[in-house]
Amino acid sequence: MSTYCEGDKVYLRQVQLSDAPLLVKWKKDPYIQKVTLYPGAEVSVESQKEDIKRAVKADDELYLIVVVKETDNPIGYVRVNFWEGQPGCVWLRYALGEERGKGYGKDALKCFIRHNTEDALLIFP
Repeated sequence: MSTYCEGDKVYLRQVQLSDAPLLVKWKKDPYIQKVTLYPGAEVSVESQKEDIKRAVKADDELYLIVVVKETDNPIGYVRVNFWEGQPGCVWLRYALGEERGKGYGKDALKCFIRHNTEDALLIFP
């Protein structure tokens, strides 16, 4: 799987169907549920696989897995929806599993923003 972008501590890669069990584990964390999911969101391996299939085909969405460079372990995700009719506006959300508080999230977001600014995908007025 190719790398989408690379930071100092992490790299981001495209989500895969095989990531579904990890996504379920992360999304069942009470903190992640509180900050990233809507009330009553279904979190199962099957629902995540369907979500991944849809996201990978979408032209207006990026769904990326955050991976620690040193260990090659996936630790979370970054997800972006581009708002049709609103150039420069996106819905950005991210979550990390057990590896919170170690600077990985900050590194992932810096990597993502730097990559997309360089490629002119995100244009801020």
